Parts: sequence; structure tokens; C-alpha cells
Amino acid sequence: MSAAVILKNYPDINHLKDSKILTSKKRKEIFEKLKKNSIIGVGFSSIIEIEKFNILQATFFSMWRAIESLKEIPDLLLFDGNMVPPNMKIKSEAIIKGDKLIPEISAASIVAKVVRDAHMKILDDKYPGYNFKNNAGYGVKSHFNALKTLGVTPIHRRTFKPIHNILCEEN
Repeated sequence: MSAAVILKNYPDINHLKDSKILTSKKRKEIFEKLKKNSIIGVGFSSIIEIEKFNILQATFFSMWRAIESLKEIPDLLLFDGNMVPPNMKIKSEAIIKGDKLIPEISAASIVAKVVRDAHMKILDDKYPGYNFKNNAGYGVKSHFNALKTLGVTPIHRRTFKPIHNILCEEN
């Protein structure tokens, strides 16, 4: 899942920080302000795309979709990290640690985390017992224990080695 943000009239640009250092409550507050004062785009890639193409290519798909969902076309795209997705038709630049340095990248990081957390809550309701709302999609011990006792769900990547190993143990 990826997000893109064009800051328009965002009033508190100094509050835009790396999403990892903000509390969930603060991220949600900023997200609500961003929805009112910015242009936001969000893009997803599917489990099928991750399995078929790989995680990096699927990430590029979600980035393209986030950009395509913007209601305005930006003059410049700034990406957090060291890579620009291939075939960008807009001038683009990768910025290492951009989420700490560039307010627009910080804003996109905040949007991505808030949307991801909301999505994980939905998955937690759909698949109780896996603790999705608290593990945020990362493989924590309680989640792996649930996988072993409850089984693998349709949202788990079967080519991910720990999942693959669980499936092999079942057979």
C-alpha cells in the first residue's frame, strides 16, 4: 500500500514528521487535517501481484496507483528511499530518509500508516485470532502461533518462507 500527497493549504507543516515517531493518535489527527487541506492518493497492490511479480514490483504498482488516484498531476514526484519506480512520466527524485526530511513525503508516510492500520483493523475483524490490528502486518510471535493453530488465510503470501514452511508442515 502506498500514498501520495500534494500539500495545498496544510496549516501545520512543522508537525509533519516521520510517521514512525508519531503516536497513532497524532497520525490520525494529522491525517484528518491532510484530508481537508491536501490532495491525497492511495494505491494498493494485491497478494496475487506480490506472489506473481515480487514485493518490489508490487510496491511500484501501488505507488503508480497512488499517483494515478491524485486529483491533480504534480510537477515533481518525490519518493522515500533510493529508487524511483520505472517508467515515471513525471519528473521524479528518490530521497533517502525522505520521510524525515521532506514534508510531502512525511505526509504520505502518515497517510499510508493510517490507511494501513484501518485496513488491518478490518482484517482483524474478518480473521479473528490473528491479532492483525496489533501486529500491523508484521510477523510477530503471537501471529505465527495463530497461523500454526488457526491455519493460513487467503491474505497470507504463500511464497513467504515462514508461511510456506507452515503449509509444508500441514501436508
